[in-house]
Amino acid sequence: MTTSKKDTTTSRRRFLKVAAAGAAATVAAPSVVSAQGPISMRWQSTWPAKDIFHEYALDYAKRSTT
Repeated sequence: MTTSKKDTTTSRRRFLKVAAAGAAATVAAPSVVSAQGPISMRWQSTWPAKDIFHEYALDYAKRSTT
């Protein structure tokens, strides 16, 4: 079973035309961009609330948010 060279060339050209039209539509579409809101993270610790390492972690968190 052989395919003729004309059939493959035609299908390739058709594919390239469709691909070019798709690329043009993608470029022409307006970009919808919205600003990212603040990120809120919750952390869990094994240290008790009165432990010095827990206090250091809280101090670090306060400094890094400002």
